[in-house]
Amino acid sequence: MAMLLKLPQNPKTKTGYAGNAIFGNILSQTWFKDASLPGIIYKQYFNPISLETLALMFSLVDFGIKEWDTGRYVPKAFKEQDIIHNHKAFCADLQEWHSLSIPVTTNKRKKMFDHACKTAGAARPQLTGEAKERALQELKGHTGETDSDENSIDGSDEEDDDTV
Repeated sequence: MAMLLKLPQNPKTKTGYAGNAIFGNILSQTWFKDASLPGIIYKQYFNPISLETLALMFSLVDFGIKEWDTGRYVPKAFKEQDIIHNHKAFCADLQEWHSLSIPVTTNKRKKMFDHACKTAGAARPQLTGEAKERALQELKGHTGETDSDENSIDGSDEEDDDTV
């Protein structure tokens, strides 16, 4: 957890665990930069941002710091055997952080997802305003349990005609 405390949202007060802008930048650039990337294609798997994804980002930052630990940039290969020990520690730290307040940490991770989508220009889909009202009006009077609803499952408005 020591490396993570160096990257709080507010470095002076050391508050805002995992809230440093670098994590938002990593998310946006790695998974949400354009419509062909997994964060956009598979949004349902990124909302909220998983603890494992956060641990991977922490591992990336830690790896980058180590490339500079001599005071000069020394490029290294990002290999599992070199990062696995710290990665597992980050996973454990994040699980501990999450267990401190599951609703709050979940909401923080949802906010990270929303921000990444917005940054990528792929705003989180929401049913609001007029669209929400139309959906409510459409649902009134329906149970969803019968075949007599106005539209069929395939989206057609016509009933099947068995006559030839």
